[in-house]
Amino acid sequence: MKIHPTKTKELLICFAKEPTQVPHITINGSPVDRVHEVKLKGVIINDKLTWNEHIDKLNKKASSKVYFLSQLR
Repeated sequence: MKIHPTKTKELLICFAKEPTQVPHITINGSPVDRVHEVKLKGVIINDKLTWNEHIDKLNKKASSKVYFLSQLR
């Protein structure tokens, strides 16, 4: 299996208030993008392993569906 550097993302998980400086990963000379949040199997997690973004997205989706149902009523 080959890893494609432009499709690969790096998520650095750190619980410290001041994150340590970690050098960026390169694959065949191409740098890998470092992200702060990622959607994995439909769940959005961030570098602090919190679910806040995922819950906010679910809340927004549910609110819009409730609004449309109230309009249909």
